[in-house]
Amino acid sequence: MKPFTKILLISGGALVVLGFGVTALAAAIGGGFSNTLNGEAKDYEIVNYDFSDDINNIIINESSHDIQIGKSSDSNTHITVYDNEYHKHTVGVNGDKLEISVNTKDQILKWYQNVHINFGTVEYPKVVVLLPEDEYQDLNINASSSDLNTDAALTFGNTTVKLSSGDILFNSKVTDNADIKTTSGDILIDDMDPVKLNVVSSSGTVTLKNIDNASISTTTSSGTTYLSDIKGTKIQSEVSSGDIELTNISVTENIKLSSSSGDIILNDVSADSLESISSSGEFSFSDLSLTSESSIKTTSGDVTGKSSGFLILTDTNSGDIDVDQDKDGTTLNISTSSGDISVR
Repeated sequence: MKPFTKILLISGGALVVLGFGVTALAAAIGGGFSNTLNGEAKDYEIVNYDFSDDINNIIINESSHDIQIGKSSDSNTHITVYDNEYHKHTVGVNGDKLEISVNTKDQILKWYQNVHINFGTVEYPKVVVLLPEDEYQDLNINASSSDLNTDAALTFGNTTVKLSSGDILFNSKVTDNADIKTTSGDILIDDMDPVKLNVVSSSGTVTLKNIDNASISTTTSSGTTYLSDIKGTKIQSEVSSGDIELTNISVTENIKLSSSSGDIILNDVSADSLESISSSGEFSFSDLSLTSESSIKTTSGDVTGKSSGFLILTDTNSGDIDVDQDKDGTTLNISTSSGDISVR
């Protein structure tokens, strides 16, 4: 190695060490390293609230802190929030309504507060709601970048959840209507029995399972939709670039599926009728049972399946056709533009 190159490397390393030392000193003078969360310094005060009031409705408005809703160990409602000068909550009971809201204001961080160094476990700020009863009327949550987690021991009536970039893990039951929306977060709903369930996510994955007696509607953009172990009235699922996968599904009415570039996969699915439309994605099915005339349409995607006693009518422009016919079954119309059709 040339002497000049060696000098440059040694000098550069020394400057890095010196810069880190200056940063550490400045942080110590300014009050130590600050682990910032969502643009806020982590100097929160934990505030607890306890209520003995009879509560039927829960309303939560949050900006960035995660939300946890669980079962209380006694007969009171317990709330825990994390407050500081720039993120302060208002918590109270109005009649039979529990209301939690947050007031925020912009914080201009000093330069050393943007240094992210963590020497231990970080306790992230959150909103914790512990409810004493098993059943409640309405749940209404509106938040920005919060994650949401609910307990399986709780049951709600009408439920509305709207998040921006947070994930949703919803384990509670819903007996009336549920409207669950997030922009870029994932959604997992397990063991819910609503009358109507509407789920919307832009870039997140949607997973619904163990749902009974519901009319289900899902909409995603680039995320994949998984539906499994569902017994209900009807299903409507729409995706743009993500896949749709249905497993162990039984509905009394129709199933409507729509996809642009994603695949559609059906395993052990029964319904009165099926209507599926896709562009470049492939469609595959096995153990499919239908009682009324149905249709599968793709543009450039292939259609493959295992026949379950269908009268299959095919239509394709440039694709190949390989079909094992059963002329006594329910009519299943399969059409493609350039895709192949293979049902055996």
